[in-house]
Amino acid sequence: MIKTVILLLLIFNTSFLYSSPIYDCTKLINNIEKKHKIPNKLLEAISLTETGRTVGGKYVAWPWSLNISGESFFFKNEKDLLVLLEKKIKSQKNIDIGCMQISYKYHKKNFKNIEEISDPKKNIEWAALYLKKLFNKHNSWNKAIAKYHSSNPKRMKNYLTKVHKNWRYVRQNKKKSEINLKSYNQSQKLFFRENKEKIQFFKEQLSQDLKKNFN
Repeated sequence: MIKTVILLLLIFNTSFLYSSPIYDCTKLINNIEKKHKIPNKLLEAISLTETGRTVGGKYVAWPWSLNISGESFFFKNEKDLLVLLEKKIKSQKNIDIGCMQISYKYHKKNFKNIEEISDPKKNIEWAALYLKKLFNKHNSWNKAIAKYHSSNPKRMKNYLTKVHKNWRYVRQNKKKSEINLKSYNQSQKLFFRENKEKIQFFKEQLSQDLKKNFN
């Protein structure tokens, strides 16, 4: 019976082969981006520009990130991030925090405490509101992107270039993912069509095994 159950699990749950843990800020970003009607993948591109790193061969926006006076730090979890943050804010204020690298110096008043500003969802939510506020003020996404980072013309220009580069990257990856998903769905349909008799056999076998064991 155990063999039959395992075979059925493999047949009906092949999707586990394609799943992987979520290491980055992307899922939260995509939901919040839609909520605030920000251009597709723009918030993700900004987050990648701010906290992008390679994890498991994938370039991701990392939530447990700090930038202290120009030096970047990446942590395994929020707990480790908070340990250093609590220590550094006593003597330094030029600290950027989390998925969207929110400036503690300029924006701490918008949060109750450092736990709130480092929380991925609240961090991204506030960044989305701030970016939208900049867009409404300047009536330009390019200006909003640049102003999100700095008011220095040179730094604004360099930052805008980096964000557009990452924006192209994430949009291209989205297209590839859609193509791969379509291909996977077609392959899955073909698999079930070609193995219809085997699947039916294992279903009947499982039914018989259950009757034997529970009757």
